[in-house]
Amino acid sequence: FVEGAVKNGITQQEAENVFTQLEPFAGYAFNKSHTVAYSMLAYRMAYLKTHYPHEFMAAMMTGEAGDSSKVTRYRTECKKLAEFLEVEINLRPPEVNSSRREFTVDGKDICFGLVAVKGVGDNAIDAIVDAREQGGSFKSLQDFCERVDTKQVNKRAVESLILSGAFDLLEGHRAQHIDNLDNIMRVAQNAQAERDRGQMSLFGNGEEAPTASVTLTDAPKYDPLERLMREKEQLGFYVSGHPLEEYNDIIENYTSASTQTLVEHRIDSEVDVAGMITDVKNITTKKGDPMAVIGLEDLEGAIEVVIFPEAYKTAGDLVEGRVVWIRGKVNVNQNSRKRRSENGDTEREERQIQADRIIDMESVSEQQTSALEVTIPESDVENVEKLERLQKIAQANKGDLDLILRLMSPRYGEVIARCAQKYSVAHEPQVIEQIEGLFGEDCAKPSNRTIRGNKSRTSHMDYV
Repeated sequence: FVEGAVKNGITQQEAENVFTQLEPFAGYAFNKSHTVAYSMLAYRMAYLKTHYPHEFMAAMMTGEAGDSSKVTRYRTECKKLAEFLEVEINLRPPEVNSSRREFTVDGKDICFGLVAVKGVGDNAIDAIVDAREQGGSFKSLQDFCERVDTKQVNKRAVESLILSGAFDLLEGHRAQHIDNLDNIMRVAQNAQAERDRGQMSLFGNGEEAPTASVTLTDAPKYDPLERLMREKEQLGFYVSGHPLEEYNDIIENYTSASTQTLVEHRIDSEVDVAGMITDVKNITTKKGDPMAVIGLEDLEGAIEVVIFPEAYKTAGDLVEGRVVWIRGKVNVNQNSRKRRSENGDTEREERQIQADRIIDMESVSEQQTSALEVTIPESDVENVEKLERLQKIAQANKGDLDLILRLMSPRYGEVIARCAQKYSVAHEPQVIEQIEGLFGEDCAKPSNRTIRGNKSRTSHMDYV
């Protein structure tokens, strides 16, 4: 660079000064041609995502079908996108009578692609689609096993399809299908062998001899959690539901980060997250104190949580399947940093959480409520009569909860404001009922939000 600059009439000192500025800049910046290419691609992707959201998300999930963590993020993105664009986007589980290799679109639905079902290879998918196109929809599990090539679609593949929900619309339930599969496969293979030998009906009319129909024996249904866990084993994530969905209100009002948004928080900053424990590694420190490293999964992905001895003492039983709320500090996952360095990976470093407190989700509302958030719609922001009634409700129901207002302003968007301490309210159902009578259903929700001076990440002011 310096030699070329000097040849063009620039002094060596000036050239060295410019290069000194260029060198660190080049560590994170693109040249102009690269920037233009990225801009064009970003614009086209944004256009497709806006105007063809179903097709866009189907294509994205097909492209990343082998990476369950990315498909999980896209599943969550479907819900966010549907809300943002005010459209309906439904991700349907795999289904033997409609799913193809890729994720496909059917009206408002995205049909799950068989390519993402573990244990079902390309040859098996081809055999399933070919049998369906030649003979029409499958009528039962037995019909499926008799018609597909069992040399390509083996028992392991059928089990994966059953547990992923691909036969849910046919007779029987998942536990029944698993319990009866050996018998059905035996009958189906015998039927295929006879067909290969040319065994025909005794009536001589050219029809194949009918096979014995297998009656599904009774079996207790999987409980919801077991059904979802087995589904996840086959798909890498949940499709027909999620163990955390019943806690959506707590996640919305009592957390400040998710597994995907941790990278947006500063190292050592405090966050509240919620999720389900997926694995536990118990460790003993050099001093002999117990600690643990757990995997935590939420609706968007998974992270690692380190629980040092002090927090371990009050964490309770750390077992897989337990749904918990965690307060802790954001750290860099050092193991991830090492792996990325070895592989030359330049993506963002993974985060982990150093837990300070762990409690069951059922206890969060009781133990962590510090505020009552009231959303005041744009139509009522200047309604003096309603605001005065809200003031009287607060004064008549004094308590320990901060009263926080979410003001929907036409000029500034959403402004979050904390009322003066004299308007703190009691944590009582009648308080919420009275406020909802003013501003509408679900306008008042308990939370653990804190707005304290400049430490808050939101707009703040004392509202009187």
